Amino acid sequence: MGVLIEKMRREGYEMAVSPPAVLTRIDEKTGNLLEPFESVEIDTDLDHVANIVENLNNRKGVLLNAYEQPDGR
Repeated sequence: MGVLIEKMRREGYEMAVSPPAVLTRIDEKTGNLLEPFESVEIDTDLDHVANIVENLNNRKGVLLNAYEQPDGR
Protein backbone atom coordinates (compact mmCIF):
# COMPACT_ATOMS: atom_id res chain seq x y z
CA MET A 1 0.00 0.00 0.00
CA GLY A 2 2.79 2.39 0.86
CA VAL A 3 4.36 2.10 -2.60
CA LEU A 4 1.02 2.66 -4.33
CA ILE A 5 0.16 5.66 -2.16
CA GLU A 6 3.59 7.24 -2.72
CA LYS A 7 3.39 6.71 -6.48
CA MET A 8 -0.07 8.29 -6.64
CA ARG A 9 1.13 11.23 -4.52
CA ARG A 10 4.05 11.83 -6.92
CA GLU A 11 1.66 11.72 -9.88
CA GLY A 12 -0.36 14.55 -8.34
CA TYR A 13 -3.34 12.71 -6.87
CA GLU A 14 -4.84 14.13 -3.70
CA MET A 15 -6.02 11.64 -1.12
CA ALA A 16 -6.52 11.06 2.56
CA VAL A 17 -5.22 7.85 4.15
CA SER A 18 -6.14 6.64 7.61
CA PRO A 19 -5.38 3.51 9.63
CA PRO A 20 -7.67 0.53 9.05
CA ALA A 21 -10.72 0.21 11.28
CA VAL A 22 -13.25 -2.55 11.90
CA LEU A 23 -16.53 -1.84 10.13
CA THR A 24 -19.41 -2.42 12.50
CA ARG A 25 -23.12 -1.87 12.27
CA ILE A 26 -26.16 -2.08 14.52
CA ASP A 27 -28.70 -4.86 13.90
CA GLU A 28 -32.01 -3.08 13.28
CA LYS A 29 -34.09 -5.89 14.83
CA THR A 30 -32.15 -6.55 18.03
CA GLY A 31 -30.02 -3.43 18.46
CA ASN A 32 -26.89 -5.58 18.86
CA LEU A 33 -23.52 -4.41 17.59
CA LEU A 34 -22.39 -6.60 14.67
CA GLU A 35 -18.84 -6.95 13.41
CA PRO A 36 -17.37 -9.10 10.62
CA PHE A 37 -15.88 -12.52 11.28
CA GLU A 38 -14.30 -15.31 9.26
CA SER A 39 -15.01 -19.00 9.46
CA VAL A 40 -12.40 -21.66 8.75
CA GLU A 41 -12.56 -25.44 8.48
CA ILE A 42 -9.25 -27.29 8.70
CA ASP A 43 -8.66 -30.96 7.89
CA THR A 44 -5.13 -31.96 8.91
CA ASP A 45 -3.06 -34.71 10.46
CA LEU A 46 -2.99 -34.92 14.25
CA ASP A 47 0.69 -33.94 14.23
CA HIS A 48 -0.21 -30.38 13.19
CA VAL A 49 -3.23 -29.71 15.41
CA ALA A 50 -1.29 -28.10 18.28
CA ASN A 51 0.38 -25.55 16.00
CA ILE A 52 -2.88 -24.71 14.24
CA VAL A 53 -4.77 -24.20 17.51
CA GLU A 54 -1.94 -22.02 18.83
CA ASN A 55 -2.02 -19.83 15.71
CA LEU A 56 -5.80 -19.50 15.92
CA ASN A 57 -5.54 -18.48 19.57
CA ASN A 58 -2.95 -15.83 18.70
CA ARG A 59 -5.50 -14.33 16.30
CA LYS A 60 -8.25 -14.48 18.96
CA GLY A 61 -9.93 -17.36 17.15
CA VAL A 62 -12.56 -19.55 18.75
CA LEU A 63 -12.40 -23.32 18.31
CA LEU A 64 -15.99 -24.50 17.96
CA ASN A 65 -15.49 -28.18 17.19
CA ALA A 66 -12.65 -30.68 16.94
CA TYR A 67 -12.95 -34.36 16.21
CA GLU A 68 -10.78 -37.20 14.95
CA GLN A 69 -11.60 -38.97 11.70
CA PRO A 70 -11.52 -42.80 11.54
CA ASP A 71 -8.44 -42.62 9.30
CA GLY A 72 -6.41 -40.80 11.99
CA ARG A 73 -6.95 -37.27 10.75
